Amino acid sequence: MVKVNLSEDVNFVRKSAVYSHFYNPTKSLRMRRYDSMVRVDRIQDDVLARVPQVAISRRQEILDLLGYAIHHLQDMAVPVHVVPVMHSVFDGFEKFELGGELESKISCKELIDHGNTDLQKLLFETASQTLETVKSWNLNSQKIQGKDFWISSDDNQFGQYGPVGNNFGKTDFDFQGTAVHIDLETYRQFKRELAQLALKNTMRGVYWGLLLENPELFLPQTDFGLQKFLR
Repeated sequence: MVKVNLSEDVNFVRKSAVYSHFYNPTKSLRMRRYDSMVRVDRIQDDVLARVPQVAISRRQEILDLLGYAIHHLQDMAVPVHVVPVMHSVFDGFEKFELGGELESKISCKELIDHGNTDLQKLLFETASQTLETVKSWNLNSQKIQGKDFWISSDDNQFGQYGPVGNNFGKTDFDFQGTAVHIDLETYRQFKRELAQLALKNTMRGVYWGLLLENPELFLPQTDFGLQKFLR
């Protein structure tokens, strides 16, 4: 599933000609390619079509399809993919490395309680939460907000980098004629919050797929081994 997830990002023919990796839950983006919701919607249909015939070969096909969809779920925790902003491989947020371990912050009970949340809903939830996180990010000491990094358009067009520019991760730069310093931990906290969102909804997406194969599947809240796996 991991290899398939990565392949979704490097299939440049499909990515540049058919399915983009952009989606904004508040608007219908004006572009010639389909957005991530269309891609995930079609993947979900393909998964559901294979469930009644769960043979070994079909099981692998389902896992592969989940891998493709999960890549889009994870992209929805990246501001430039949901605001969205046309960007290169040099986008500051995507290049910024967290380091250390990352916890999903999801409990077994939460996973079970929301096990029926399908891929489309997860994509919508992830993108919506990312937009809210950008909107609420306020660096009071520097009078800089999330919208100063990424600005949404007022119509169905793409947004753009804000007046800060593509400077996420840079500690010292000029902002509107003033020298600004932002410590690395401030950036880490912001990216960690979105990375945890991506990890949590990745687990929920995988669990949704497992439930299709075995509706009786449940994950005991007391399963400490699983709790460790979900970190």
